[in-house]
Amino acid sequence: MGMTSRISTQSRNTLIASAVSALICGIFLVDNLIFWVPGAVFGLSYAMANFHRPFKIILYTILSSLIYIGAVQIFFRASGNDLDNSWLGGFLAGTFGAFTLSLMTKFMSKTALDFFDEVRSTLVGAVTGIVFVQLIIFSYTQAFSDDVTIARLLIPIAFAIWQIPVAWFLTISTQTGSDVPDGVSRNAPS
Repeated sequence: MGMTSRISTQSRNTLIASAVSALICGIFLVDNLIFWVPGAVFGLSYAMANFHRPFKIILYTILSSLIYIGAVQIFFRASGNDLDNSWLGGFLAGTFGAFTLSLMTKFMSKTALDFFDEVRSTLVGAVTGIVFVQLIIFSYTQAFSDDVTIARLLIPIAFAIWQIPVAWFLTISTQTGSDVPDGVSRNAPS
C-alpha cells in the first residue's frame, strides 16, 4: 500500500510533446489546410521526446508525415464526397495511422512486436479517429455560424484527442522493463 508510482520521464515528455503538438496542429490547421503539417509536427515532437539521434528524429518526422497524408487519403476515400460515411472514414484513418505508427515506432526503437501492444494502439487510434473527425467536421460547421471561437477551440482539442492517447500507448509499448500497462513506472527516479 505504501508503494507510490511515478510516471516515467519518457512518458511525461511524450505527453507534453503530444499536447504541444496538438496545440500547434490545431492553431495551424485553423487557417491552413496543408495535410502533411500535422503529421510532421506530431512526428517531430514524438521523436524529440523518444529518440536521441538526429537521423531517427528526421526519419520519424518524414515517415509520420507520409502516414498522416495516407490517413487523410483513406478518410476522404472512405467518407465519400458528401462525408456521408465520416464515421467509417475516421475509424479507418485512425486505424491506419495508429497501426503504422505503432509498427514504425517498434522498429525504430528496436522493441519486439507484441500483439497486445499493436492491437491496443490501433484500437485507441481507431476510436479517437472517429472522435477527431467528428470534432473537425463540427468545428467547420461552427465556423459558418456566429460562434467562430468554438470552431477555433475544437480543432486543437480534436488533435489532442487523437495525438495524446496514441502517443501515450506508443511510448509505453516501447519502454523496456516496464510491465505496467498504464505506462506508470514504479522504478522512476524520485
